[in-house]
Amino acid sequence: MIAFESDRGVSEAIWTIPPGGGTAVQITDDAGSDWLPRWSPCSSKIAFNSDRSGSEDIWVTDLESALESTTFGAVKTLFLQ
Repeated sequence: MIAFESDRGVSEAIWTIPPGGGTAVQITDDAGSDWLPRWSPCSSKIAFNSDRSGSEDIWVTDLESALESTTFGAVKTLFLQ
């Protein structure tokens, strides 16, 4: 699968599409903009930038459970202590 950003909807969102073409599937759907998708090494998650919380943070979507979470807290704790 190929992950990409597109403004096909109301705002920038993350989508996937098979490498050989086919139907694109929207992965994120929120009021903010989502961009710069990156696959996890196991290909079960996509990390991306988003301003959905009012500031730019890194978010992760688990494609199996469809749960989204921000990683900002972990990054903040790691680098700002």
